[in-house]
Amino acid sequence: MIVKDGLKEVDEAVFKVRECVKYCKSSQARKQRFLELGRMCDLVYTKGLRQDVPTRWNSIFFMLESALHYKKVKVFFIIERCLAI
Repeated sequence: MIVKDGLKEVDEAVFKVRECVKYCKSSQARKQRFLELGRMCDLVYTKGLRQDVPTRWNSIFFMLESALHYKKVKVFFIIERCLAI
């Protein structure tokens, strides 16, 4: 319960990361493009983007950890999507 109380402080940021991960993983084409951008950024694809699971207390930590690892890729991915519109 202490973890849940602490997460209320960062709930909006966690929600944004969750939605971004969901968007990237929701189609095979997006996932492939994300991997290509990762290779272009010289990132090793070992962990993959992780999405949190409501029943696992540590899954939010793993989701945020993977999001930080791929932060550079996500920035390029988002910029690319915005320019395509």
